[in-house]
Amino acid sequence: MDDEDSKIRRNLVAACMLILLAGWLRAPLDVLSEQLLKLKPVGPDFAWRVWIAAGAALVYFALRFRFSSENLDALHPLEVEYFTVEKRIVASYLARRMAKFVRVGAARPLDTGALSMFVEAQRRGIEQTQGGNGNAKLQRITVAQTGRAARQGGQAGERASLKFVEADLTIWFSSNGGLATNVVTLGFELPAWVVARIKLNTLAWMLMYSKASTQILLPWILSACAFLLVVYKVYRTW
Repeated sequence: MDDEDSKIRRNLVAACMLILLAGWLRAPLDVLSEQLLKLKPVGPDFAWRVWIAAGAALVYFALRFRFSSENLDALHPLEVEYFTVEKRIVASYLARRMAKFVRVGAARPLDTGALSMFVEAQRRGIEQTQGGNGNAKLQRITVAQTGRAARQGGQAGERASLKFVEADLTIWFSSNGGLATNVVTLGFELPAWVVARIKLNTLAWMLMYSKASTQILLPWILSACAFLLVVYKVYRTW
């Protein structure tokens, strides 16, 4: 990691924390500016001028960090890690829905019409191979791999919308002859609230456990909070 870029990030975080602490402790920035910069208040309208100056300094540090090599070099690894975590969370969600489908034959809020047709066709096929004397029962469904998918000629891969996902499913049947498995790739449309929950879970995981997010996302979140506080303080002291 470049020392210069680390200094840029530290300056941005320090500026954000100073502004946020001043707002949290209700410390007037005109007093802080007098102590730190030796600038004495020149009138009753001095406070909003100090907050504007603090906002300008914050924007300056944010722009320097935005175009630093540390930020630019970490964007791609951060994106790769985000989609990896997202796939795991989607797979975990689908695994719970598939377990419910095995128990009750439905997995709301997912539309399992195509899955039901495939399961029924496979069940009949297994029974026919056993001369019609078998009693094939759905045992379990495991999720091997998931990913964003395109619909009606749209863009596929990670750039596709999370509203439609594909999953590689392994379907297990139990019958008189033992266990039988079938592998199929099916698509599922996710409701908007499920998409939002998956994205929030992914972001929360990244913020808690990802080193790249600590280097990139944390400074930007602090910057956004500090900038909103500056706007609020300028409005109140204008």
